[in-house]
Amino acid sequence: MSIINRAQVTELVVMTRIKKGLSWAKIAKAVGQSKEWTTAALLGQMQMTKQQAQAAGKLLDLPADAVLLLQQM
Repeated sequence: MSIINRAQVTELVVMTRIKKGLSWAKIAKAVGQSKEWTTAALLGQMQMTKQQAQAAGKLLDLPADAVLLLQQM
């Protein structure tokens, strides 16, 4: 899948989380932030660091483009 914009990354995150049966809390633990902050970041309301985006990307099997866009507002 070719990621074009941040909205598509959000959709991909939500669908992948559901398909994999991951809780926001489990993703937050991998990212190293609170569940609330992580949820907001993955939904496009916060900017992740490279390390945080890579941790979320690994857990959610996100493509490299998506990981880069998680680091943008």
